[in-house]
Amino acid sequence: MPYEYQECTIVDIQQVSDHARIFIIQFPDQHTFQFRPGQFVMLNLPLNSKYTNRAYSIASPPAANNRIELVISLKATGKGTHFLWEHVEIGSIILVSKKALGKFALPENLDRDLCFISTGTGIAPLRSMLLDLFATNKAHGRIQLIFGNRYEKDILYRNEFELLQKSHPEFNFIPVLSRRIRVGQERKDMFIRYMKSCIRTRSQLIFTYVDGGDDQRNKNAIAGYGL
Repeated sequence: MPYEYQECTIVDIQQVSDHARIFIIQFPDQHTFQFRPGQFVMLNLPLNSKYTNRAYSIASPPAANNRIELVISLKATGKGTHFLWEHVEIGSIILVSKKALGKFALPENLDRDLCFISTGTGIAPLRSMLLDLFATNKAHGRIQLIFGNRYEKDILYRNEFELLQKSHPEFNFIPVLSRRIRVGQERKDMFIRYMKSCIRTRSQLIFTYVDGGDDQRNKNAIAGYGL
């Protein structure tokens, strides 16, 4: 599928963990970029590869400043992420799809409790949804965010989510670590226990986004009613 691209500017880069960076992208004034929380953009990178486009979910909510935030994890075999790490800096010009893509989005009517489940940089579209919900004061019920990572140092946006939990009593942030507990099966049991607590009733709407690395085809997005 052909995409139309727009030259955009990298205005900030932040190292947020050992292997993850935030890239702030500015669209030109003459191009108003619009998107729904949960969507992604394509970057067209000058790679020595059959396919030069890479898909990354937008981590920021819609805003009037014509900027988007991407949070990207460096992958050992990922040509796209290695190019971004080695050749892209503040002030760099990159090609970004003119339109946002994807259908992973919250429904208009949020008459059920929400449960968000994510790992790693898969948090990006869920963060966009959450921040937009709170910023627009859209009616919603209780919200649980189960965020799985290997180590405590890998928890992206941790301070932000903890502050949201304090200011929004209906929001419950549950970070889950897979490498902290070393007693065999207990590691898996902990994550499963949290997931079961989230989907205990059929009255909840489940939104899951699991990071699939450098290739958008390996990312898993699930949206459905409680199991």
